[in-house]
Amino acid sequence: MIQITDKTLCCGCAACMNICPVNCISMKADEEGCEYPSVDVCVCIGCGKCERVCPVLSPLAEEACDQEAFLVQNKDERVLLQSTSGGAFSALAESIIEEGGVVWGSGYAPDSPALVVTCFAVDTVGKLQSFRNSKYLQSSIGYAFRKIEEQLRDSTKVLFSGTPCQAEGLIRYLGRPFDNLILVDVVCRAVPSNAVFASYLEWLEAKTGKKATQVRFRDKRRYGYHYSNICAFEHDSEEPFYSAGVESDPYLRAFFSNICDRPCCYECRFKKRYRRVDLTLWDCFDVGRFSKTMNNNKGATRVLVHSEKGALILKDIQPYAHVEQIEVDRAIDRVNELFNSARKNPKRSIFMEDLLRMDGCTLMETWFPDNLRVKAERLGRRVAERFGVYDTVKFFLKKLLGK
Repeated sequence: MIQITDKTLCCGCAACMNICPVNCISMKADEEGCEYPSVDVCVCIGCGKCERVCPVLSPLAEEACDQEAFLVQNKDERVLLQSTSGGAFSALAESIIEEGGVVWGSGYAPDSPALVVTCFAVDTVGKLQSFRNSKYLQSSIGYAFRKIEEQLRDSTKVLFSGTPCQAEGLIRYLGRPFDNLILVDVVCRAVPSNAVFASYLEWLEAKTGKKATQVRFRDKRRYGYHYSNICAFEHDSEEPFYSAGVESDPYLRAFFSNICDRPCCYECRFKKRYRRVDLTLWDCFDVGRFSKTMNNNKGATRVLVHSEKGALILKDIQPYAHVEQIEVDRAIDRVNELFNSARKNPKRSIFMEDLLRMDGCTLMETWFPDNLRVKAERLGRRVAERFGVYDTVKFFLKKLLGK
């Protein structure tokens, strides 16, 4: 049976739970809010399927293949604004749904009073909004892999999007290719602790007096695409009751400091160029290097094509998105998150100890205070925005720092 004695050896993809023939495995959250398999030893029959299906214990070998690279920007301005980058996934999803297929992605759990991210399916274009905008949280897979297999065996066309570990977990679970499956993974920095997000929501409610029913981690409305800005919303309001930048918001500061990531993310086994999926999607902040027409601060998605199937569906999305081919080696050049794991913050263990003993307000204000340095950086951004030089200043600072 599968036993997690070293948490760096579990990515939480739930392939083991899905494959178990006697349903003796469940995914349970630890004190950091990360899910791990728990085995009922009284029911387990010792078949070993859980270990064989694990993408960490039984990894897929990296195999070189012919690749192509593209830039994608959705033609629908509303979709583009709601999307984290260029709205490529929405275009792919719309194409699949128009053919009568279903789309699996990650979003806030429907009809749940809590802000938790889960993997679920939609079959109408109107419901795709649930998947737009990044979720800086790990998605709970549940029994999605079993349902996907049922749909594939019923000849339904299926599009699945997830992190690289989730995609490889699904590949290992299915055990064979399906012509009616389109697999998409995203270039993932790391997945943070759900318990830290819960503490953040506690801080946010105490600070504002309002309870967030939606949090958008990469809102474009104020600064556009080039700046991470988090917004919190109440009920169905289109206006946020809270908005803060990456230099100010405690959750974004925690995430980008690598202080609260899942342990396996510091030794990620899925950072590589050649993947078994059809398409890999990620941001293109330096879009000006590749395209003048998409360099409009509205967002662009880089797409790495790994298969013939991926190339074909990319042609199908041209009614929904602008697509420009770029050179592969240039597309992946300097993309650290594609190849390298997040560097573990040396203060992580101390931070996690405080997470367990402090309330959310105390934790956030202790570790991420709104001090003089933060105020100065926030003021600098606002001044640059007011005088219309924000992008220019950011460009020269990145050049100066060699980024």
